[in-house]
Amino acid sequence: MKKQLANTFAAMATVAIGALASFGAQAQEWPERAITVVVPFAAGGGADPVARTVAEGIQEAFGQPVVVDFRPGANGTIGANIVAQAEPDGYTLLITSPAPLVNVKFGQKLPYDPDGDLVSITQIADAPYLLTASGKFPANTLQELVDYAKAHPGEVNAGVSGLGGLSHLSTVILQEATGTKLTPIPYDGVGERIADLMAGTIDISTGIGASGFQAGIQDGSIKPLVVMGDTRVPELPDTPTVIEAGYPNAISSGWYMLSAPQDFPPELVKKLNEAVVAYLNRADIKDKFIKFGNMVKTSTPEEAEALIQRETTVLKDLVDRGVFTVQ
Repeated sequence: MKKQLANTFAAMATVAIGALASFGAQAQEWPERAITVVVPFAAGGGADPVARTVAEGIQEAFGQPVVVDFRPGANGTIGANIVAQAEPDGYTLLITSPAPLVNVKFGQKLPYDPDGDLVSITQIADAPYLLTASGKFPANTLQELVDYAKAHPGEVNAGVSGLGGLSHLSTVILQEATGTKLTPIPYDGVGERIADLMAGTIDISTGIGASGFQAGIQDGSIKPLVVMGDTRVPELPDTPTVIEAGYPNAISSGWYMLSAPQDFPPELVKKLNEAVVAYLNRADIKDKFIKFGNMVKTSTPEEAEALIQRETTVLKDLVDRGVFTVQ
C-alpha cells in the first residue's frame, strides 16, 4: 500500500513539474502574436487616449501589435465580461475606469465576478472629473449652476454614462455637496452624450479629463464650469477647482486600471506590470497624460487590488444610505 501511495505521489509530482515547465516556456515565449486591449467604453471618451497610449507602450516593450477594441455598454460590463471570459493567455487585457470593477457590484446580477474573474496588473492614472455645461445653459460658474438648480429643482438634466456609472456617481456627489436635485440622463456612448450637450439637449455633464469635451469647449458649445478635484488641469488653466469654487465636498476623481482574466500567469502579470510602469513614468508620457486631463499613477498589482476594495467600501456606504443606486 505504501509503495502504491509513493508511486501515486511521484506521478502527481511529475505532472506538477511538467505543468510548471510548460508554464515557464509559455511565459518566455509570450507574446507571439497581437494583443487585444478591450476598453469597455465608446471611442472618443476619456478612456480613449489613455488606452491608446498604454497600448503603444505595451507594443513598444514586447514588439507585437496591440489592438484597442472599444466595447461600450451597460456601465462597462459588456467589455469587462469579454475579458473575464477570455483565455488567460496574455492576449486579452482590459483598460477601464472603476465602473465595471466597483460600481456594478451594487446593481443587477452580473455575468462575471468583478473580484474573482479579473486580475489587477497596475493602476494607470488618476483623473479628476470635469463638470461642464451646454453653451446654451444659463449658468457660467458652479455657483450659478447651484443657484439655478435650487430655483428649478429636478429640471437640470445631467448626461451620465449609464445609471450607476462614474459620471452618475460624480453627479450624485455634486448634488450631495450643493444641496441640489439634478436629473440624470443615461447614455451608452460618450459621443452621443457630448453631441447632446453641445446641442443643448442636456444641460450639464461630467467626464474624466477634458479630452472628450475639447472640441465643444473650443467652439463655445460647451462651457467648463469646474474641475472636481483639488488641482486645476493644465489644458484648462482658467477653470477653477470645486475647492476654489467653495464646495470642497464635491471632489470626485476617477482612475484607470490595467487588468486581465482570472488565472492570468503570475509571470505575465510581473512582466506587464514592470513594462507598463516603466513606460508610464517616462517624463514624455507623463506630459502626454497631463494634456488629456490625467495624472500618471502606477502601482503594484497588490496596491491596485487594494484601491478597488477601498472604493468598494466607500461606495457601499453611499448605497446603504440610499444616496446612490446602481441599476
